[in-house]
Amino acid sequence: MNREEQLTEVVADELTAEAVAEYLRDNPDYFLSRRELVDRLALPNQEQGAVSLVHVQLNRQRQRIEELEEEITALMSLAASNDRTFHEFMDVQERILSCDSLSEVVEMIEDKAMQLGLKAHVRLSENAPEPYVLNTEYARQFVTRSFNGRDAIWDE
Repeated sequence: MNREEQLTEVVADELTAEAVAEYLRDNPDYFLSRRELVDRLALPNQEQGAVSLVHVQLNRQRQRIEELEEEITALMSLAASNDRTFHEFMDVQERILSCDSLSEVVEMIEDKAMQLGLKAHVRLSENAPEPYVLNTEYARQFVTRSFNGRDAIWDE
């Protein structure tokens, strides 16, 4: 067989393989009525020799189950973290209601922020006492820098 015939055969094999793959994608129930064919199919595997299609599918399903279990674990961890955060902020709300002065509220918020490893920013509007007066232009610049163009609620 010359080089041109070999090349033609390779291209024909690839086209045939692609046509078969496309047909099987379009007809996923093809093997349902051809059990004997499924039983005879074997996929080459360097580590295990030939293995059945069912074996390959089971291994893929096991792998997918493991991935889903890891994802569930990560989501459960995130949910637990969100729950802790919710309870921390519920505690802040309760403590704010028991404060007797604005300075006590600010101090409590700053303490809680420090406990949580956060920075506290208290924005007061309308008639704030002198140490808590907020320069509107500074606040706009802060929001612009801090939110990097993302939407932020700003009410005046």
